[in-house]
Amino acid sequence: MSQWLSDAWVAETAATIDLASPFAALVQITVTGTAGGDVRFHRIYEDGHVVGGGPGPAKGPDVALTLPEVDARDVLEGRLDPSVAFMQGRLKTSGDNGLLLGLLSGWSSPAGAASLAHLRTSADDG
Repeated sequence: MSQWLSDAWVAETAATIDLASPFAALVQITVTGTAGGDVRFHRIYEDGHVVGGGPGPAKGPDVALTLPEVDARDVLEGRLDPSVAFMQGRLKTSGDNGLLLGLLSGWSSPAGAASLAHLRTSADDG
């Protein structure tokens, strides 16, 4: 089990994400306000599966997501649906809105919820 948001955690969890949808995009995620500063990582999705990515920013992401650590933790713990965070302005976005809606829909699906549950069990608060 790796520390949540560490480079190792980003790498280890990539293959566990399955949205069970045709979603395909380069997504950059930034978590702000962590003890070590902002954390950036990216994921490359094809057919709803992560097929690449890693720590650090992406060059030319299709969609960029930014949220504070407390909200990212709530999403991970299942207390906050990413779509609700977006509607409440807690999840900031840029890029292709159509792809964003596909990603949010995928995360809200049963497969997406199962992926988030797996991410919960693979994180160590260290």
